[in-house]
Amino acid sequence: MPKRYFFDIPVYRCSIDKYISETENFREKLKDYYMDIPVYQDLDEVEVEKSVNGIIENIMMLHEVSWIFNEIIAYIRLYVLDNRILAEDFIVMSRVTKRSRNKVFRINGTVFELNIKTNWSDGKIYSEILKKIENLQSIKGFKNRYIDLETIKIAGPLLKWKKMLRL
Repeated sequence: MPKRYFFDIPVYRCSIDKYISETENFREKLKDYYMDIPVYQDLDEVEVEKSVNGIIENIMMLHEVSWIFNEIIAYIRLYVLDNRILAEDFIVMSRVTKRSRNKVFRINGTVFELNIKTNWSDGKIYSEILKKIENLQSIKGFKNRYIDLETIKIAGPLLKWKKMLRL
């Protein structure tokens, strides 16, 4: 029987809060650097501030990108095989950095397998899947990463898991 994929869960380099903090720190370092340039020392403070802010905005347009698509470093792909739900992870092949933009993903292997019992309810199946995914946080490769559970937490309780599994 072929694999039936049904969910891809993104794994991020960091949470959105950490990303925003890193971006703000980068912005502050740029401002400190440009404000200390000797050519600005004898100029009007308001004009210097305006000029430096313009420079920073131009630099940030090149470096600041959308977190939701550009900070993904892996995916956890859920699929059905017989009466089991399995998860494979696909990871970025290159070294993960703050500015990784050219990514190629490769399959890394199965990260969990869940045997579904025929007497389980849809809610029980969903909660067991969610537990397995949340437990990945403690596994090497997922530590210090942000697994985005938002979509599965919204859709999971609404899915007809038993029907999808054909139980």
